[in-house]
Amino acid sequence: MGECSTVALVDASRAGALLAQNWDFHPDLAGSRVVWTIDLPGGRGLTTFTEAGIVGKVGVSSDGVALAINFLATDVDGGLDGVAIHVLCRVLLEEARTVREARELIAATTVSASVSMTVAGPDAGGVAARAFEVWPGGMAEVALDPQRGWIAHTNHFLGAIGARDVLADSRDSASTHDRLAQLTAALGNGTVAGTAGVTELLSTRGARGLEPIYRFDDGDLPWLERCTTLATLAFEVPSGRMWLRGEGSPDAPLERVA
Repeated sequence: MGECSTVALVDASRAGALLAQNWDFHPDLAGSRVVWTIDLPGGRGLTTFTEAGIVGKVGVSSDGVALAINFLATDVDGGLDGVAIHVLCRVLLEEARTVREARELIAATTVSASVSMTVAGPDAGGVAARAFEVWPGGMAEVALDPQRGWIAHTNHFLGAIGARDVLADSRDSASTHDRLAQLTAALGNGTVAGTAGVTELLSTRGARGLEPIYRFDDGDLPWLERCTTLATLAFEVPSGRMWLRGEGSPDAPLERVA
């Protein structure tokens, strides 16, 4: 059921960045969505978009570190000896004050599932964005090319990994590769800029036979294969501003989250 599309844009001066994603999941989880603001010691805090009962997921901290995730899958996933991905997300938003600190935390954490964690925020020399592709036993880093100023990610690995990417050659392969191709084509032509441009890109419906980036539930599919866009989120760093569009029309604007 291919799901979740992420983009990060860093301005040429490295003074600011925008991290945004569609959160695609089973439509029956629409009622469990939570926007949760958590106060931390020392006047710090974070806001995360997650589901009821889940300690954290995508979000942004008062330190200006933002996180988006895309679930991946390998043939070595499974087991009970790793930190749950959602716990890692929460710890990252709580503890990492720079992209470098986020990298160190991710690299030092043993996991039993695979995920891409795209992080934007303060770093040496200004604001940066990187995607960290994690699987049980390793991590690959997708750095932002300074000549292009953006990163895009869907649901397959972009870097070389020490395992088999089971989504890259599954029946969902066409979805993840097609969505990534659309994102990179749009970002590559230089016309996507700011929250409005990114929102429009993430609202793409899949005309002319292309895979929809904004996904609609197909109630005729088997229950396990159903998928819809439950939210579109955008985070501005280092300011920490956050926007959200809940489930509904892709024509609806994003609303600022206080």
